[in-house]
Amino acid sequence: SSHFSLYCLRRPPMSAGPPQKQAKMATAKTLEMRKLRLMTAIKTPYTTDGNLDLPAFDAHVEHQIANGVEALIIGGTTGEGHLLSWEEHLLLIAHVKAKFGSKIAIVGNTGGLCTGEA
Repeated sequence: SSHFSLYCLRRPPMSAGPPQKQAKMATAKTLEMRKLRLMTAIKTPYTTDGNLDLPAFDAHVEHQIANGVEALIIGGTTGEGHLLSWEEHLLLIAHVKAKFGSKIAIVGNTGGLCTGEA
């Protein structure tokens, strides 16, 4: 295992070609995201009964915006992604887009626990 890890660390990074070609392959939205200076993973608060606490979440988002955050990674980057159902994941991403989409860029975490979900 450690031999494999060392091999992976020493292996040169894979390249998709010269930088000029890489930039041409990127979408306009990707190029826009690359210009952002501050993107944070935002935690997902829950109520005492285990439901999403959207008012508390909205307060977190407003605080982030007020303090210069330009983009948020939503739904699981602080560990709660394993606890969210797909319905909750999609609800949270759609909620942020609808309420704050004109104020901040959004990255929706779409990872899963198995390849059938990812």
